Amino acid sequence: MRTTLTCNPKSTSTRQGDHEESVKESFVSFLRANEGISCKTVGRHVSNRTGKANFDFLLLAENGGSVALEVTQLTREHQELIDSAHFDEFVRTVNEYVDQVTLPGTFMIHAPYGALGSLNEWKVHLQKYGPGVGNQIKQAAEDLQSGGERCLVTALDEIVIEKIDDRIPGSLSFSGESPNEHWGDYQGFKFVRDLLKRILKKKNNQLDTQANRRILMISNQLGFRVNTNRLWPPVAELVTKAISEINRTDPHLLSNIDEIFFEGELSKFEKVWAKFATNETRC
Repeated sequence: MRTTLTCNPKSTSTRQGDHEESVKESFVSFLRANEGISCKTVGRHVSNRTGKANFDFLLLAENGGSVALEVTQLTREHQELIDSAHFDEFVRTVNEYVDQVTLPGTFMIHAPYGALGSLNEWKVHLQKYGPGVGNQIKQAAEDLQSGGERCLVTALDEIVIEKIDDRIPGSLSFSGESPNEHWGDYQGFKFVRDLLKRILKKKNNQLDTQANRRILMISNQLGFRVNTNRLWPPVAELVTKAISEINRTDPHLLSNIDEIFFEGELSKFEKVWAKFATNETRC
């Protein structure tokens, strides 16, 4: 018996809808470039088999195969978004100045997420003091030739720079510390695993459909289209390990999902899990 997929209206914020649409368009371009699959959108907010839930997009490939695509984010909590946005702005600002020189090795920056409640106010502070903080980091890196770490008291906040490798010059990673103990703890494996369990329980239900290919796309951008790829440990690495463990211990949470992709950088996707261990392009 064939199930007909129908589209239902769904009440969402304009911002969330725009984000989902943007990620979908980027992902469709990724499929075309990396798998040779061209898809067009034929459904939005499509009912699943139960009729009590829906997924974000129904795509139709040129070969006639259908793709059910559900787009989500790692977190939607307001304070976590604020913390992440603050830290992303800090990372971007520091990179702007530090990238102009070649650092003598690989360094880790341990920094706060920013205590200011307003992101606009934080941006003003970064613009004013960013060049000075960048210079302090460059000077500290030159002084740490033999290794170790140094605490820097800057106009923004206290940060710690640590030399972690001599072999790769010019590399800088960031580790965030949140004063609100929310997203700043994301580096912990248990935090990511527990977060993904909650996400998968809901998304697996939404993807209960007869589409040929059922994909969950997890965005790390948190609604803010910025580059966070220098965070350490890499978020994609933690997501991959967490999903592998969930698949071993709670496989029912992935029963309706064929593949999971993660957007670690803006419009750059990585397959972090696949139900079918094959290199064949499928739809």
